[in-house]
Amino acid sequence: EHTPYPKPRTDIIVLGFARPPGGAPVTRMEVRVSVGDRFRYTLQVTGDRVWERRGDDLVPSAPIPFLQLPLSLERAFGGAATCEWGALPYPHNPMGRGFCLDEQQAEGAPLPNLEDPRDPLTKWQDRPPPASPGLYPMEGGLRTGKPRLSDGDPRPTPSDDHLLHCWAHPDLMMSGVPEVDEVVRVEGILADGPLEVRVPAYEAVAVVEYGGERLELPSKLDTI
Repeated sequence: EHTPYPKPRTDIIVLGFARPPGGAPVTRMEVRVSVGDRFRYTLQVTGDRVWERRGDDLVPSAPIPFLQLPLSLERAFGGAATCEWGALPYPHNPMGRGFCLDEQQAEGAPLPNLEDPRDPLTKWQDRPPPASPGLYPMEGGLRTGKPRLSDGDPRPTPSDDHLLHCWAHPDLMMSGVPEVDEVVRVEGILADGPLEVRVPAYEAVAVVEYGGERLELPSKLDTI
C-alpha cells in the first residue's frame, strides 16, 4: 500500500528457446505456460518462412524444420519497412519481422516465427499484435497500445493501475499474486520434457529509516 507504482498484475516472462520434445526437428510446435489451474498461455512457433508468389497471390512458403528458435521479439511480428523517406519501423515492435508496406516489398520477405495461434498471419497486409513471452522494452508502442488481456478483463488504465510498469507481454500479465507452492509449468523450451518450478515463499520486507521515522514496506512476488 506504500508503493507508489505497484504492478497491477504478475509478469510471467520466459527467456530462452523453443525446442521440440525429443530433440527431433519440427516445422511447427507450441510453447505453453501455466501457473497452477488459473493461468494458461499458448504460443505458436513456426520454422522460417517467406512470402512466395502463387498465381496472383502471396502465400507463406513451407516452413523450414528447426531444432530451436529464440523466443524473442526479433522473431515476432514487426520490423521496419522501406519507404521513400527511409526505414519505417513498426511502432509496436520495430525489431521484429513481417511488416511490409506493399506487395512488391512483401514478396520474398520473412514471416514471424512467433504467433498467437488465435491470430496467425494469412495475408501480407495483416497487422497482428507481436507475440513473445520475453521482456518487453520500455520504449516503443508496445506499452501504450491497446493489448488483449488473456483473462478477458478490461484493460487497466495507467492512471489507476499503472499497467505501464509491467514488463511482460499483455497476454502474460496474470491477475493476482501467485500462491506459495503453486506450480509454474513451461512446455516447449526443454527437449527432454516440461520445466516445472514451485512458487517459493516470499516474505521480504524493506525497512526505511529517516529522521527518526521507521517505515516497513512489505514486498510481493510480482514477476516470475
